[in-house]
Amino acid sequence: MEGEASAGARTGHAYYAAFLEARSFCELATGYSRSKSSREHAEVARLLGRFDPELSANLTFLRQHRNAADYEIELSTETIVKQAERARELAAIIITRLDELAATIPVTKTDPS
Repeated sequence: MEGEASAGARTGHAYYAAFLEARSFCELATGYSRSKSSREHAEVARLLGRFDPELSANLTFLRQHRNAADYEIELSTETIVKQAERARELAAIIITRLDELAATIPVTKTDPS
């Protein structure tokens, strides 16, 4: 069976893949500026709620999975492995939805003159 540390790392990777895509989307869609603080995670999720409340909830839920995998020592290896698989699936759903939303945002071209 897969190790706990490996599964926990996969959960973290899934979360950060989705979070970084979400943050980039927020920069594009809202002009969001990175704060370089831990508050960024909640801010990005809140901004996503303007476009799709379910997307915001999914990102928040995925972050909770990441935190559980990293900090909840009473979780069994089996639980962490299952959460890692669910995290991967949820990250893919989040990224797909972000791509759909990004396609609806008008692109502003800058005039070089």
